[in-house]
Amino acid sequence: MSDPDKGGKKEECLMTEQELYEMLLVEDDRFHDEGRDLYMDEVIKKIRKDLETDRDQ
Repeated sequence: MSDPDKGGKKEECLMTEQELYEMLLVEDDRFHDEGRDLYMDEVIKKIRKDLETDRDQ
């Protein structure tokens, strides 16, 4: 197995669509504020960045 600290390949984190939705719901339940839409936009941007996609849908 390669070590990322030694120039090895980055390990890929794969999640199903259902797992992503569940994660969003958990994050949403923890955040109770009028800025919820902005917060969710930031969560989605972070997920896209982590998955290395930046397309807007």
